Amino acid sequence: MSEAAFPIDENHRHLWPRRFPFEFSGGQRTRLALAQLLATRPDVLVLDEPSTGLDTVSRHLLIEALVAVRDRGVAVLLVTHDEHIAGELGDVVHRVGDGRLLRGTSGSITRPVTAPHVSCGEKQTHTAPPEVGVLVADRLELRMSRTQVLSDASFAVRRGEMVGLVGASGSGKTSLLRAIAGLTPVAGGSVALDGVSLPRLSRRSRATMADVQYVCQEVRASFEPDRPVLGQVARTAVRLRGVAPEAARAEAVQILERLDLSIEQARRHPDGLSGGQLRRIALARALIAHPRVLLCDEVTTGLEKPLAGLIIDTLDARCRDFGTTVILAGHDLRAMVDRVHRLIVLDRGEITDDLPVGDWARASPALLRLLAADGIVEGAGE
Repeated sequence: MSEAAFPIDENHRHLWPRRFPFEFSGGQRTRLALAQLLATRPDVLVLDEPSTGLDTVSRHLLIEALVAVRDRGVAVLLVTHDEHIAGELGDVVHRVGDGRLLRGTSGSITRPVTAPHVSCGEKQTHTAPPEVGVLVADRLELRMSRTQVLSDASFAVRRGEMVGLVGASGSGKTSLLRAIAGLTPVAGGSVALDGVSLPRLSRRSRATMADVQYVCQEVRASFEPDRPVLGQVARTAVRLRGVAPEAARAEAVQILERLDLSIEQARRHPDGLSGGQLRRIALARALIAHPRVLLCDEVTTGLEKPLAGLIIDTLDARCRDFGTTVILAGHDLRAMVDRVHRLIVLDRGEITDDLPVGDWARASPALLRLLAADGIVEGAGE
């Protein structure tokens, strides 16, 4: 597994062979799949978005591992939105758009790849939201098999606040969001909305389901494969808000178009859409519920910078114009520090930081490592 850039926490090494796939994060599962492939000593390696769900440190380790594989003579075909990885690994780089080759020939070398600079949304100067804790997590504990996934996690998020949830791959970000969404039973502690404890999802009223919406990391599995996605988005408004079907469909089209998705794309089945398109459709499905709290897990992963910026702009507008509370989990710290009010940092299941953006003097070593890896601060902390 070390060949696949998969550092293992020595304290839990003995537990890894006993874990099931669902007990690993998305980024960890990606690296496990790569380790499985490398064990066969292939001559050709085809990789589809291998850096998805990885923090910056893990992404650098992945690049080093793939460079070593390439230097051993293995042919690597890499499909990615990550310009940095393409530039580091690609001897020949092709760009594809609308199903056609846009640039590059079999004999051309276009390395390094440099894309036009596109800001992930304009940097905002936020007005601090009201000092009212809409969503409060109190001493949350979560275990999977014999592993402590979350330990004593406590925080409060205010109305209209956008909070970035960051941490290394496998630190517990998805587990925390799933616990808030009611999808994973907690071993201790509680989550409350306006002072009312939130039960498991199966016991929540439709109003509460609408209030707390979750956009998961692996969105394809959240769609019914045999139905057009437009109907699935509209159905959320019908079920959770009681909107008439035709009105719900019209609202769904409007939201999808704001996320740069055409009516033709919306009429497709999930198998006819890319992962990035489905990610935006899943966000539209959550937004049409008119949530008070929106939980977003890697919603910009696998998207070009303009589309990632569009999503961040959309979330920012929801916070500002509707008072929606957003928890945004991800690895793009550069984009986050421009847009979120504050950062919550997870490290091995524990919250190490909960501080305003820019207050790096109080940052933990875990946060300093992440900031340094993205070039936001110098040094990695001790």
